[in-house]
Amino acid sequence: ITFKFLLKDILSNSNITKVGVAILDDAHLLMNDYNINVSGCIDLRYLAKDCCLEERSLAALAYKLLGCELDKDWHVRASDWEAEELNDRQTEYAALDAYVAVKIFEQLRNKNVIYAELYLNQ
Repeated sequence: ITFKFLLKDILSNSNITKVGVAILDDAHLLMNDYNINVSGCIDLRYLAKDCCLEERSLAALAYKLLGCELDKDWHVRASDWEAEELNDRQTEYAALDAYVAVKIFEQLRNKNVIYAELYLNQ
């Protein structure tokens, strides 16, 4: 089994949650460019809205909920992500975005549980 097929299985498995900001846009790109059906996606912007937060970008949510600043340098964001091998800065950028998205999801999920409990106990 190759990494390509393993990744495709993970991305298409709705039992494995994928989180991010505008993640459905990424899912559409993967479908259009690589014929990979991505399912099990949760857009953090909607969870943030449910928690009455105004922040919608990953960087703003990271700062608000985790107290960390993300490097959103335009040169990295606009670099060649189709390259055969990503450079160290691209790899770090992608890994940090993925990690922070999961941590934000955990924070928002916990806030939603608290809000739901407060609402039910009124």
